[in-house]
Amino acid sequence: KLLKRILVENKIDGVVISSDRRYSKPYMTQLEDAFDQYEIFIIGETRMPNDTEEDLEDNRGKQILDYLESSTYPIDKIVILDDIDDGISDIFLEDFIHIDRFNGLDDKTAERIKTIMQK
Repeated sequence: KLLKRILVENKIDGVVISSDRRYSKPYMTQLEDAFDQYEIFIIGETRMPNDTEEDLEDNRGKQILDYLESSTYPIDKIVILDDIDDGISDIFLEDFIHIDRFNGLDDKTAERIKTIMQK
């Protein structure tokens, strides 16, 4: 419910998924059902991690960067919410908010998102 409020208040079209939940059909179904309940739209997803020895340094930060560079969806601003950094802050320090995996979103996070979106 709070995520929907954040999206509406900040005029955000939807979310891009980079979660490991994508690897599990039951987890993804659970996430999609929750999003459907609040009309939260998944507008894209990052690529899966490279599984090759040539790119052992592949991380979520690089996957997000690749998504932004190849996306045909118009993206003006981003806020990245994740409970694991995995290279995100190395590339997106000012746009990254570390979320406590046990408490999730809260009003303080909503205010930080608003601040980032107003830049």
